Amino acid sequence: MDNNAPNIIYLGFADNKVPEFKEVKNKDWILFGEDNKFPKHLLYLYNKSSNHGAIIGGKVKYIYGKGFPITGTKLVDVNRRHESLNKVIRKCITDVEIFAGFYLEIIWNKLGTGFEVFHIPFQNLRRAKNDTGWFYKKDWESYKETARFIPDFNKAKPVGAQIFAYKEYRAGCDIYPLPGYMGALNDIETDVEISKYNLSTIKNGMFGGKMVTFFTGEPTPEAKRKLKKGWNNKF
Repeated sequence: MDNNAPNIIYLGFADNKVPEFKEVKNKDWILFGEDNKFPKHLLYLYNKSSNHGAIIGGKVKYIYGKGFPITGTKLVDVNRRHESLNKVIRKCITDVEIFAGFYLEIIWNKLGTGFEVFHIPFQNLRRAKNDTGWFYKKDWESYKETARFIPDFNKAKPVGAQIFAYKEYRAGCDIYPLPGYMGALNDIETDVEISKYNLSTIKNGMFGGKMVTFFTGEPTPEAKRKLKKGWNNKF
């Protein structure tokens, strides 16, 4: 060992790590990132960063354009919520830009001759371990809500509810997709934190909170007055 080698200090910096897709013994689904919260983190950044949110919104607007051309004066509903195909598609485009994928719930009629199409928010589904379908929960942090299994879309078996899943290709991602802006997550979160810091400063009257600690005992009253006067004069 070289005793003259310089000491190297490794600093721990905050970082948005690439999420892991893990299987847990007591779960029937595959976790999406640490504590199964990565989609929620992406939604948080989308809603809190004005720059990021504006970029996503602009991309959705230009991709959607005027939607699919519909003949006639009345748009055709694709589900019992009276949503048109264009309305469902716009939701899908938004999910693609935020998460790099989208999900549709296909509900077949009793005869298997027709179906309804519903958009399912991307953050509500997790892939089943057996690779035959998906588990749905409106809130994955809720212990009261039971996850509901929905099988993969299969037009050869037109029965009940099924999930049609789309995800953009990304090297190394075989279960869940990752957004195209993955490499910019640190910058997006920095934008959010700076905005929060500036707001906090303004709400505190443009003064940051400070605490002065003395390691040589409590100063005398006269010393305290001088310190306070010097502090006020400077700040």
